[in-house]
Parts: sequence; C-alpha cells; structure tokens
Amino acid sequence: MKRVILSIMLCLPLPGCSWVAAPAYTKTVAVLPFSAAAGKSAGHEAADHLGIELLAKGYVVIDSSTTKALISEGKFYNSGINDDMRKALQARSITSVLFGSINDYGCEAVRSTALISGLPGSQEKNFRCSVSLTAKMADTATGRLLWGVTLADSSEGANLTAAELMKAMIRKARIGDSLPEPVVEETKNKWTALLP
Repeated sequence: MKRVILSIMLCLPLPGCSWVAAPAYTKTVAVLPFSAAAGKSAGHEAADHLGIELLAKGYVVIDSSTTKALISEGKFYNSGINDDMRKALQARSITSVLFGSINDYGCEAVRSTALISGLPGSQEKNFRCSVSLTAKMADTATGRLLWGVTLADSSEGANLTAAELMKAMIRKARIGDSLPEPVVEETKNKWTALLP
C-alpha cells in the first residue's frame, strides 16, 4: 500500500510525468461503402452487413448514404481522414469511421457428376464462390486504427451467389464479439502516469 501511494506522490511534482487519458471507443460510427473492384453493389452490401453487426453490438450507426453526403468517399480512400472530413464528422459527433475493401468477390460455374432420376453420368450445374474482405474502424480525431479484421471464405453449391456467401461469412464470423465495447462519452478522470 505504501508503494502505491509513494508512486502517485512521486509523479505529481516531477516535470517528467505526464497524464494520458485512457482510450475510449465511440458509440457513433459512420459507415463508408467498401472499396470493391467487383462493383459498388458489393461494397455497399459489405458495409450494410457490417453495419448490422455494429448495431447488434450497441453502436449508433450512421448509414453509408448519410456518410457519403458528409465526406468524399474517393478522397477518403485515397488519402485518409483530412481536416475537412474530420470537422464534418465531429460536427455530427461522429468519432469513428468503419471502412474497408473487398479483396475477392465472385463465382464460377462448375460441373459436378450427380445421379439425377437414376441416370448415371448426368451432371448438375454448381457454382464455386469465394469472398474476401478487410474491415477497419478508425478514430476520426487521430486517424488511429481502433479495430480491424480480414475475413475469407469459399464454398460450392447449386444457385450459390457471392452475395449470399458474404452475408453468411460475416454472420458466421461473429464480428460483434471482437469489436471494442462502445461507450457513450469519452472517459474522463481516468489516467495513466508515465514515468520517464
């Protein structure tokens, strides 16, 4: 007990000590459509599915259509959060942004041998789909990365689509379990003393 009190007392008068607020995560997140070579619809779908995961975790989610009105999607993906974007987001009390990229998204037709109505050697048409995405959450004030995940899956089946595979992949990954706990306001009165 004496050591704890002594270390606190030693830190107060020393010029080398500094106080750092404990990191806190925001409750309000702006969602941007993911960048996708496969097309804008895939990027919007990924953002929508991940936005639903954020809602389930307890975040307040600002939809991608509203976010796009506040900041330029193209400028964000080219250079990150600039001062104008930061001001626009903070004016709405949005202190983090969810964004990402679709790395792989597509299906190809494959033939598989099957027994249909007792006819040996008949074939049915299946699709082999693969999806890969990277999602990140960044603090709008500092640009600091708060959270990130990369997901990838592939599957084969009749009438399978990449959109269905992506939705199932995100749901199966249980992303909400790895997201930081949202808090309503910045943590005040918590500090860490750093000795030189």
